[in-house]
Amino acid sequence: MKSLEVLIEGKWEDKVVISNNINYKTQLMAYGGMGYSNLFENTIPLIEERYGDIIKKLTLTNITRLLAWWKKKEKEKVKLKTWKCQWCKKEYEEDKDGFSKNDFLYCSMPCLQAHTKANFK
Repeated sequence: MKSLEVLIEGKWEDKVVISNNINYKTQLMAYGGMGYSNLFENTIPLIEERYGDIIKKLTLTNITRLLAWWKKKEKEKVKLKTWKCQWCKKEYEEDKDGFSKNDFLYCSMPCLQAHTKANFK
């Protein structure tokens, strides 16, 4: 708490972020420790009592500014290889199964049959 007071009195409150830390399970309330609520029940009221409305900067404004640089990365669209049906000329991704005959690819049996009836022209 003394370090925080030094920073606040030195007008560094725009650069300070406060948080809570639990290293051991004995620090949890279930095991007799102060728990996660320590920051909200003890530290924050003490800071508000001594320094007034500065707590909003320490718990909200500064952390928002600190994390403002982060932007969600857009997923790169992986372009799959495609193949074209010899008869209907529709394109399909490589993972779609088709039919082949005489080095021609078809999306369905009707396309294969139609091309066969047309004597593969």
